[in-house]
Amino acid sequence: MHDLAAASALLAASVGLGVAFNGVLIQEFIVPLWSSVSVHLMTPALAGVAVAVAVATRHQWVDAFQVTLSAAARAMWIALVTGTASVAVALPVLAADSPGAAWPVLRNVLLFAALGLAGTAVSSSTWAWVGPAAYTLLCLVFGQNPSGTDGFRWWAVALEEAAGLDSLLMTAALCVIAAGTLIASDARRS
Repeated sequence: MHDLAAASALLAASVGLGVAFNGVLIQEFIVPLWSSVSVHLMTPALAGVAVAVAVATRHQWVDAFQVTLSAAARAMWIALVTGTASVAVALPVLAADSPGAAWPVLRNVLLFAALGLAGTAVSSSTWAWVGPAAYTLLCLVFGQNPSGTDGFRWWAVALEEAAGLDSLLMTAALCVIAAGTLIASDARRS
């Protein structure tokens, strides 16, 4: 019913890249940026796609009673998969850095999961990668403040090294909205 093999591979790649490139800055590795961005802030993009792939279903529901029951089960499944991905991606950061470094990673997992879930709700899990990839590229290319000043634009929240409670709540709300949209779109498709 769910593509757990592909999701597990994406999550393992996210964790592996997080471990391998912990402490490495993107400007040293891929793109010359004015402001420093750690690679471990971008690896949750793979985890977000993994969440969307793991919760996408190919099953068609038969009647309204099954849709109602399956919606509650799907919501719990999405919460479980998102929580598992968040913990898996944050563990290497917790092991290497201070506990405060895990909050931005958790924020980014929720953000990229929301983007992946939205892509799955609109089309299918084969399009789950488009939102996280496009947002990552937009942030890296256009998210810097102009004229070389440090910091990033307000919408490039995934690049920020610190995560406040407001950004965590915002990304959690986006994830809940995207999950609800996915569940509702699956109910309409039946």
